[in-house]
Amino acid sequence: MAEGAIRDAGEHGLTADELAARLNMDRWSIQPRTSELKRKGLIRDSGQRRPNSTGKLAIVWVAP
Repeated sequence: MAEGAIRDAGEHGLTADELAARLNMDRWSIQPRTSELKRKGLIRDSGQRRPNSTGKLAIVWVAP
């Protein structure tokens, strides 16, 4: 689910907050999944940053 949503987002990518909203899940449930997908090389940090719900800049994840 998470990997597919990030892949579907293309070059625009998704932050953890955006991913959680797209999947109708809590952000805190998504965070461990993005870490796992990164470890497996299935997603990567795009180098982009966008504000999250707290106003801090968040990693934008993309598929490699």
